[in-house]
Amino acid sequence: MNMFHLGAVTVVLLVVAVILVFLWQLARGLLGDDEKTYRFVRRIASAVAVVLLLSALGWLAADLIPTAVTMTVPMEKVWPTLPGAELEPNGATIESSGVALAELTMSGVSWPTRLLWAFGRLVSLLLPAAIAVLVALAARELERGAPFSPVLVRTTRVSAMIVLVAGIVAPVAKGIAGSMASYQALFIRSASWTGYPDDWHPDEFLPQATVFVPFEFWPIGVAVALFAFSAVLQHGRRLQKETEGLV
Repeated sequence: MNMFHLGAVTVVLLVVAVILVFLWQLARGLLGDDEKTYRFVRRIASAVAVVLLLSALGWLAADLIPTAVTMTVPMEKVWPTLPGAELEPNGATIESSGVALAELTMSGVSWPTRLLWAFGRLVSLLLPAAIAVLVALAARELERGAPFSPVLVRTTRVSAMIVLVAGIVAPVAKGIAGSMASYQALFIRSASWTGYPDDWHPDEFLPQATVFVPFEFWPIGVAVALFAFSAVLQHGRRLQKETEGLV
């Protein structure tokens, strides 16, 4: 099992453990006290943030230290036609194939490609880590009885920026790195063969290198929602100050 799969399994197990512990605490009736509830949420969110950051470091080491690296690589012509062969499908007929993504473990990938891929994967984990930190700080401020604290307002805005930037930059960086690796691994520079017709070429039957750089739109909506939430917190803080002044 490589570090990517190990990190994914760790996160899944942590989420399952959080759900089980939450149900256990709920069954024991310990969530009736607000302070205990906030303390419980803060500790769980902090643990999630730590695990995500450690997983990011593990992914970074797995992408840069070993000789071979596993990357998501785009390719075209993944379903080549066979001239002279008559195939009868089981109902559906494939008319054409587009870009497909494959998990390839490759050696000899250039260092700029590996660095860009490692950067994209590192940034992709900053997004859930930022949300976990936001939840932990919110629980801490609620535990202190300060739901409209300046720290929470600033943290919400910073989290919105992280979600916006990381949610867009991470898939773009990984897409560019995967496209670079596609041309490094799938582009045939030279070839030789015997026993085939003169007009035959292996390019006709092998996956072809291509470019695929995705752009995600959901981080924009999440960032807007977080900015709106920070505005609500700022307005609540202003009303709290005015109420304290009247008293």
